[in-house]
Order: sequence, then C-alpha cells, then structure tokens
Amino acid sequence: MTKEEALRQLREAQERQERRFLYATTTEAVEMRIWNGKEPIEQNIEKRVIPAGTRVLVNAISKTGSVGIRNEHLFPPSVGYYALVLPEKLTNWKDSV
Repeated sequence: MTKEEALRQLREAQERQERRFLYATTTEAVEMRIWNGKEPIEQNIEKRVIPAGTRVLVNAISKTGSVGIRNEHLFPPSVGYYALVLPEKLTNWKDSV
C-alpha cells in the first residue's frame, strides 16, 4: 500500500468516525511518550526512543497530516498513540503487521 493510499484510508475512516488501524515501519529514531495512567500526567510520562526500522501501529491522523503511532501491537488494536510523526518518516505501509 502506498503512503498516499494509507493516508486516504485514515482520513476517510476519521470522517465516518470509524477506527482504522494500519502498520508501518519507522525510517528514523522516534521518541515515544508513554503515560502510566497516574496523575499528574507530566510527572508520569516515560520517554522511550525506538530505533529506525521499528514496526509501529498507526491509529490516528491529525488535521495537519501527522499520524499517531505506538510501538505496542495489541490485539485487537487500540486507540491512543505515543508519538505524532510526519508520514514521510514511515515506510512499508500495510493492513497487518
């Protein structure tokens, strides 16, 4: 699947208020911000860098075109992301891992 097709699918699902989950591979290191669920939020966020070549779940698209990713592959996939990245920083888009 091309990047353009993946982004189109994410946008269309968002317009229908449906969830759409795709998978992609990072082309560079990405800093993830993982909240442990405790308050206050800013004091309970773990920062973790994932290396280039990591397979990630893409589960959100913003109005500005960035996409939300997480590096945990839960089944079934879930909402919530650990980082927002530009789609250009991802490759190898697919429907499954």
